[in-house]
Amino acid sequence: MARAAAVASVVFTLIEAALGALLVKLGYTAQSQSPLRPAFLALHLANTLLLVAALTLTAHLLSRRKGFLRGSVHFTAPIGALATVLVVMLVGVTGSLARWATRSSRPVSLGMALAQDFSSASGWLVRWRWVHPGIAFAASFFLIWLLVRAAQRKTHWDNRNLSALVLLLLAAVYLLGLMDVLLLAPLWVQVAHLLAADSLWAALVVLTARLTIEPQ
Repeated sequence: MARAAAVASVVFTLIEAALGALLVKLGYTAQSQSPLRPAFLALHLANTLLLVAALTLTAHLLSRRKGFLRGSVHFTAPIGALATVLVVMLVGVTGSLARWATRSSRPVSLGMALAQDFSSASGWLVRWRWVHPGIAFAASFFLIWLLVRAAQRKTHWDNRNLSALVLLLLAAVYLLGLMDVLLLAPLWVQVAHLLAADSLWAALVVLTARLTIEPQ
């Protein structure tokens, strides 16, 4: 299984390079206001998250004392695990679009930002910024389900420390997200928010793999 994750890492790396080249070649960078730019940005970030997940899973599987062969494992509650990962991935994609919308609209106060969200004169991305915190709130229920499952199920791994790390990173992401809104997205908060979100994503991938992939 580590081999499959490594191959996936290579594939997603090639796709990442192709998408990055297309963004530059088509001019969807810097101050571009093309309506296609958000779609490319969303696709690019989705692939980035999949690449990080593949690399994280490769490192996790290679660090095990015994390798997992595809024929010697079974998958426990794969649908719920997949739904959790996809929802969290959607949070990341909508967060990227929300940051781009805030950067393009340049609000000077929180009141102005809220007014832009409900103004018919605003672009559709600005009016849909609320989707990101809305999906983030919904994703918290999936994460709680995963953490409860980690606490209830006994596996050959001790997931207590990893579950605590996921919970801590989740709190950090929400706190930094709130600061992002209140402070009108200063660069240092955006960077800290992105770092916490990527760390949460990597920890979530490992925890999900531990709860889903079981040796027979």
